Amino acid sequence: MTKKQKQPSSTAIACVGLLALASAMGIGRFSLTPILPLMQHDAGLSLAQGGWLACGNYLGYLAGALICIVLAPAPLRAIRWGLAGVGLFTLAMGWTDGELLWLASRFLAGLASAFGGNLAVMDIYAAQKNPDTGDQVAAGLGSDRAVLLPNHGVIAVGENLKKAFGAAMAVEESAHVAAIALQLGTPRTVPDAEVDRMNNFIHHKYGQR
Repeated sequence: MTKKQKQPSSTAIACVGLLALASAMGIGRFSLTPILPLMQHDAGLSLAQGGWLACGNYLGYLAGALICIVLAPAPLRAIRWGLAGVGLFTLAMGWTDGELLWLASRFLAGLASAFGGNLAVMDIYAAQKNPDTGDQVAAGLGSDRAVLLPNHGVIAVGENLKKAFGAAMAVEESAHVAAIALQLGTPRTVPDAEVDRMNNFIHHKYGQR
């Protein structure tokens, strides 16, 4: 008889997910901001050079996002390697000297940070009537509005039925557009800042009086 593997609690999953997201985004994407003044003072880095380092990081994030779209790596493995890469390439900033090496480090850190994703994909098979599934889905959702459940489909939430249905339709439409874009070539992604702006507009301003 095989021993049933104990599933982690929803609290543990949420805490680990929070730390992983904070590491990928906070370190991989935005660690340059607090150290830029120090680099200007100690290494003589100009604002233009700092801008190139930031640009390299954004290009790395874009490249990583496209890799995830095309190759669709296993979520758990992608997150583990992504977090390891974020830590390694961020540390490389302190181990190296020279703008080109810093640029390469920021590019690779941005690429590694892309292996997190904003739409959660549960790395489990959820059997029917499993009492732990609800906790795992809630932890996977976090502050998002939708999660993809393998072998089942999308689960969407909202303040009311209309908003939950809208979130489900948004995922369906996005998947349809992504599938067509991949058939036509390399998709052109929308910048994160624009996505955040449109989300804020749709959820807090659009159609409200």
